[in-house]
Amino acid sequence: MREWISTHRHMLLLGLAVWFLVIPLGFILRGIPTAVAAAEVGPPVGPEDPLEIAAKVRQAGERWLASLGDDGWLYLARKFDNPYAQGVDPDVGWPLFRLYLEELWFQLDTGGNVVTVLIRTTDLERGNAYRLAWEPGRILREPDWADEFPAWPDFPPPIDGLCTLGIEEAARLAVARQGETFGLVTAQWAPDGDLLSATAEIRHPPVTVPDFTGKPDTYVGTKTVCRWDPATGALTESEYWLLASNGTEFLMTRGFDYQAARVLSPPGDMMDLLDQLRAEQK
Repeated sequence: MREWISTHRHMLLLGLAVWFLVIPLGFILRGIPTAVAAAEVGPPVGPEDPLEIAAKVRQAGERWLASLGDDGWLYLARKFDNPYAQGVDPDVGWPLFRLYLEELWFQLDTGGNVVTVLIRTTDLERGNAYRLAWEPGRILREPDWADEFPAWPDFPPPIDGLCTLGIEEAARLAVARQGETFGLVTAQWAPDGDLLSATAEIRHPPVTVPDFTGKPDTYVGTKTVCRWDPATGALTESEYWLLASNGTEFLMTRGFDYQAARVLSPPGDMMDLLDQLRAEQK
């Protein structure tokens, strides 16, 4: 359980969807939400090929980020609701975050490569906050916690936190389907062809693990649902589901209130952490 918590927190701090997680801490059963209102959905004018859908997803994120310009730091923020979260972080003694705000500040070079990242993840119910500063080959966490990837020689580009990676992975698996491991990718489109939502499923051989009740349950895949503002390409909401072998779907994480902007500088507490990181490397 300790290893799962450390891994899960690491993924959340990165802002990446947890695509292959199969060990739940416990989940709340939810009805499957409607992807978009029926009145918003036009004729099927968009592509049905999974790789083309994945390309459209990446294009939406690129369009959104490009609209912000090049000046200053790139700031991304989103809130997450983890209805299953329970227990305590074994490294720092804090209750696991259920409702939290994740903020990321990226400094990019002229080629768009990530050279500095600052991350602050704040528990909106209790005020506790994890902070992280990263530059190639070095990292500083406050408070300090265990991590199975201590070096992090590279940091994923900002676009990968906008539903891109998981949908691309599902698309690749859809094309190279092999036995019980495969992907399914579908999308809904506005009448003018802009992307409204995309759903990506990754199916795998059954995995039986104990859930929070202590009873074994069997999972056969994951599902991610993402929604965009068709006018701007802005990501507006994301959901991550676990798929049980009996057909039940468990909502594990929901992301909402996505924001993106260019800012002159991160806040003072984050810049102080970055200064500390650089001072320790001298």
